[in-house]
Amino acid sequence: MEQETTLNIPYNMHEEDWFELRKVYVSMPGWIGFESEDCAYWFGKTEDEMHIEASVEPSGLVLSGFMDDAAWEKWIEEFIQKSSVALEYEVKEIGNTY
Repeated sequence: MEQETTLNIPYNMHEEDWFELRKVYVSMPGWIGFESEDCAYWFGKTEDEMHIEASVEPSGLVLSGFMDDAAWEKWIEEFIQKSSVALEYEVKEIGNTY
């Protein structure tokens, strides 16, 4: 299933915060790497059946992908928990599409 959510992680964070968030990226299951500075991938790329990608947008950090609901929810929950610790504020969903 196609999935998408936006998190309250601003595009204009300090470089130190982006460094901490990159550590979270690498620690997450399925980490592949960066396509560009603003786009990261887990499990596969857009053309692969199962994938998650992150893009930095003015609205926040957008995570989108293709995977079943249960796996998506578990992965997003872990990402939010780790990001909240790393960034030292409550990261939360500000919009999603399931």
